[in-house]
Amino acid sequence: MAISTWGSTEWGLFTFNFIAIAIIIWALRKKILSKLAEVEERQTNNAKRRRRNLPVIEDE
Repeated sequence: MAISTWGSTEWGLFTFNFIAIAIIIWALRKKILSKLAEVEERQTNNAKRRRRNLPVIEDE
Protein backbone atom coordinates (compact mmCIF):
# COMPACT_ATOMS: atom_id res chain seq x y z
CA MET A 1 0.00 0.00 0.00
CA ALA A 2 1.64 3.21 -1.16
CA ILE A 3 1.44 6.38 0.89
CA SER A 4 -0.24 8.14 -2.02
CA THR A 5 -3.28 5.88 -1.61
CA TRP A 6 -3.75 6.53 2.10
CA GLY A 7 -7.08 7.91 3.17
CA SER A 8 -7.91 10.07 6.14
CA THR A 9 -8.17 7.02 8.44
CA GLU A 10 -4.64 5.86 7.64
CA TRP A 11 -3.23 9.36 8.06
CA GLY A 12 -5.07 9.73 11.35
CA LEU A 13 -3.69 6.43 12.63
CA PHE A 14 -0.21 7.36 11.44
CA THR A 15 -0.39 10.71 13.23
CA PHE A 16 -1.72 9.10 16.41
CA ASN A 17 1.01 6.43 16.40
CA PHE A 18 3.71 9.01 15.70
CA ILE A 19 2.58 11.20 18.59
CA ALA A 20 2.25 8.17 20.90
CA ILE A 21 5.79 7.01 20.09
CA ALA A 22 7.15 10.53 20.60
CA ILE A 23 5.49 10.74 24.04
CA ILE A 24 6.84 7.30 25.02
CA ILE A 25 10.38 8.23 23.96
CA TRP A 26 10.14 11.56 25.85
CA ALA A 27 8.89 9.82 29.02
CA LEU A 28 11.55 7.11 28.88
CA ARG A 29 14.30 9.67 28.29
CA LYS A 30 13.07 11.75 31.22
CA LYS A 31 12.94 8.66 33.47
CA ILE A 32 16.43 7.50 32.46
CA LEU A 33 17.95 10.97 32.97
CA SER A 34 16.36 11.28 36.40
CA LYS A 35 17.67 7.84 37.41
CA LEU A 36 21.16 8.77 36.19
CA ALA A 37 21.00 11.96 38.25
CA GLU A 38 20.00 9.90 41.32
CA VAL A 39 22.92 7.53 40.79
CA GLU A 40 25.33 10.44 40.36
CA GLU A 41 24.07 12.05 43.57
CA ARG A 42 24.31 8.77 45.46
CA GLN A 43 27.88 8.22 44.27
CA THR A 44 28.85 11.76 45.26
CA ASN A 45 27.33 11.32 48.72
CA ASN A 46 29.06 7.97 49.21
CA ALA A 47 32.40 9.47 48.17
CA LYS A 48 31.95 12.35 50.63
CA ARG A 49 30.98 9.92 53.39
CA ARG A 50 34.04 7.75 52.67
CA ARG A 51 36.34 10.80 52.74
CA ARG A 52 34.96 11.85 56.14
CA ASN A 53 35.46 8.38 57.62
CA LEU A 54 39.02 7.88 56.36
CA PRO A 55 41.79 8.62 58.86
CA VAL A 56 43.93 11.64 58.07
CA ILE A 57 47.48 10.67 57.09
CA GLU A 58 49.91 13.49 57.75
CA ASP A 59 53.31 13.73 56.14
CA GLU A 60 56.26 13.90 58.48
